[in-house]
Amino acid sequence: MLITQAMRRIAKDHPLAIVGTVNTDGTPNVSPKGTTSVLDDDTILFGEIRSPATLRNLAERPAMEINFVDVLSRRCFRAYGLACAIPRGTQDFEALLPRLERWGELTLRIRHIVRLRVSRASIVTSPSYDIGETEATLRAHYKSHYTGLD
Repeated sequence: MLITQAMRRIAKDHPLAIVGTVNTDGTPNVSPKGTTSVLDDDTILFGEIRSPATLRNLAERPAMEINFVDVLSRRCFRAYGLACAIPRGTQDFEALLPRLERWGELTLRIRHIVRLRVSRASIVTSPSYDIGETEATLRAHYKSHYTGLD
């Protein structure tokens, strides 16, 4: 099992993910994705709504990394693998679309479902843990911080 329960929890509770692909010139293309779902132990999906650079990059270079960040606990679920874009109107698209229905009306705007076959997955933690902070203290601190923002 590549994607653990702890990883699934981070992705479910913090579904806004950052996706990285590689541009033609070798530079990174980083893009936020809000319509994500963990399909199974080694597959992550997101609905592509308006991501032409991501689609172009995946068609030429399918390597992709996705990061789900729990800003309160300062933990990240990071997954890497090969991805493909499945266009609307195909049998695979229709079979996968129910996994994205939690996004309501946005599912009507999904043009492709991007499927990442995960080959590596890990949880990355903040250096704050290295100096003795606990998840409880970090969560309390950052809840207070974010609550105080305008």
